[in-house]
Amino acid sequence: MTALKKAMIFSIGLLLPLTFLGFAKQDDHSNASAKDTMPPKIEHIADCTLTLSEAKNFDPMENVQSFDNVDGNLTEKIKLNSDLKKDTVGKYELIYSVADSSSNKTSKKRTVTIVPDKEDPSTVEPAVSDQPKSVEADTPVAENNPDVPEAVEPVADNTLTENQPALVEENTAPVPEAESVMTQQNSTISFLGSTIPFINCNGASQAPSSGAGTWTGTGMVNDGAPTHFIGHNPGDFAPVMNITVGTPITVVDGQGNTRTYTVYEVLDVYDDGINVHDPNDDIWARVIDAGGERISLQTCITDSVNRIVLAS
Repeated sequence: MTALKKAMIFSIGLLLPLTFLGFAKQDDHSNASAKDTMPPKIEHIADCTLTLSEAKNFDPMENVQSFDNVDGNLTEKIKLNSDLKKDTVGKYELIYSVADSSSNKTSKKRTVTIVPDKEDPSTVEPAVSDQPKSVEADTPVAENNPDVPEAVEPVADNTLTENQPALVEENTAPVPEAESVMTQQNSTISFLGSTIPFINCNGASQAPSSGAGTWTGTGMVNDGAPTHFIGHNPGDFAPVMNITVGTPITVVDGQGNTRTYTVYEVLDVYDDGINVHDPNDDIWARVIDAGGERISLQTCITDSVNRIVLAS
């Protein structure tokens, strides 16, 4: 990748404008001359409620990650203080903590509630009624007595009198209720319960202040070409941090066409395009250059590290 391409990899700052141009390739991802006062971040921690069966397989460290603006990935240094008992119903407090090389510390609290398993209705025996069954009385049978004349049933007169109104049957057929019409909003990205509008701002020096924007591509879902979406964290694109491999992402383009993509890769990338977890992995080619009908979403983790997800 040329130095020009390197300069186009972008950074989404926590409190600074989202910038995309003007970054020179860096060989050292730390700034030794400046004093580090920023504590690391701990991500993917949320309160949850589990049944006893679910708690057996619950891993409190699953998907939990930590990143520092100088030290990079500190996930392996996360410490967990917990009294969690997976086989006992109750509410438990989990404390996650981590410190960087400059002794800046961060801690986060998580509440895990364990509840009894739900009762399977198919295993519940039906209740037996204590009320005695009613016994039908024997119906007397009339004897065949030839001396008794047979009763003659009166013949109904179906002739209407002059003043007798004819009965009109009412139409009791149910009238179907009108179906509610859902209004579809065009130019949106939806995932994990969030729907985020986007605009076209290709090559812009910063992401829009709200929503998301296209940095490359058109946002169309049927043009056979990729689109790279950008947005702020903190901000509307913060839920991108919770996306994992397999997460569905639905895009409605400006023409109202809809397509659902599935995430196949989640990356943490420095501003110069190098994979945080593999210094030999330059991600530019597969994020920007690769073709095909696909999308990628980007937001920031720190001032120098970005989260990017790829979906097709």
